[in-house]
This record gives sequence, C-alpha cells and structure tokens, in this order.
Amino acid sequence: MSKSTSTSKPKSRTTYNPFTHPKFAKSQKHMSISIEVMLPLNLEELRALYEAAIREPLPLHANGDKGRDQTAWKCALGAEINRCTPKPEYMRRKLEHPAHPTQHARIDPISQNQQLKSMLKPETLRRTFISIPALMKQIHEDISQHLNP
Repeated sequence: MSKSTSTSKPKSRTTYNPFTHPKFAKSQKHMSISIEVMLPLNLEELRALYEAAIREPLPLHANGDKGRDQTAWKCALGAEINRCTPKPEYMRRKLEHPAHPTQHARIDPISQNQQLKSMLKPETLRRTFISIPALMKQIHEDISQHLNP
C-alpha cells in the first residue's frame, strides 16, 4: 500500500460475512472477513489526500501491482471529490442534500488467511477502497468468479 492510501487517523474494525448476501445464500460457507474502517474525512481532508496522492510518483514499472493500486486509488479519490463537491444552486434538485465523503475501508492485512487468498484477488486483499460498499462489491465479484469459474 502506498503512503497516500493511509491516513494518520485511527481505524476501527468490523467483520463482514459475504455469504449472507442473497446471491450466496444457498452456500453453506460461513466466513468472516475482518475489515479496517478509517474514520470519516471532511471534503478538505479528502482534497489534501488527493493532492498527496497526485504528487506521489508512479513506480518505474507502473503496470506492476503498486502502480495499478496507486492509479485505482487516485481515480477513486477524484470521483469521490467530484461526488462530494457542492453543486451550484441552479444545478441542485429540490431538497437535495450535499454529499459527504465516505469512510475508506480495506481488508485487515493481519487477518488474511489462506481461505481469503484462495477466494479473493490479490488486489482486493491489499487495496484501500473509497467506501465500504465499494469493498463489499469487489468481494462479491471475486467470490462469484471463484464459485463460478
């Protein structure tokens, strides 16, 4: 993980069982995935994180794991900033509330066991995601590919 994907703020942990999803309800598997959840940021902190990520140079082999992870992180941060930036009054819908940055999440690197390594892609195991739903979506996609090759 690059320096730009971690914050100095403390993290909390939660667990997620992907087999509670209706898509996998017939599966008899019971597995908990430990997830690190970063504390929520405000828009200024999100912009500062994005600026730091942009200043960080890509590695010499940008097609490697670290380069792909950095690129995905920068794109996710940019999209999140666009989503959360307040729109001018004339562009807002009636009763539309401003969006707030989401909590970043990643699979707890300490809890990675062989079962997770065999079911999830390596980039899912090491990347920080812009939100918990984005991480859960990627977990579901990985498990779907694992169960239905």
